[in-house]
Amino acid sequence: MCLSTVVDYDALRKSTAAAFDVKVQEVKGLVEKLQKTQRAAEQTLEKCACSSLHAICVSECAWTLS
Repeated sequence: MCLSTVVDYDALRKSTAAAFDVKVQEVKGLVEKLQKTQRAAEQTLEKCACSSLHAICVSECAWTLS
């Protein structure tokens, strides 16, 4: 005689869905942090580029005026 255990697939689906929901929220939080970091880096690069460009323009203007 062979006895087998019954798998409760409904409970398994529910626990798997809950685990995935937790991971989805975790990934969404990480994406939000990465986007915020990216925006900050882009703003810093813009400021740096503008400062460098301004310095070049000022030195060229000073050179042409003299």
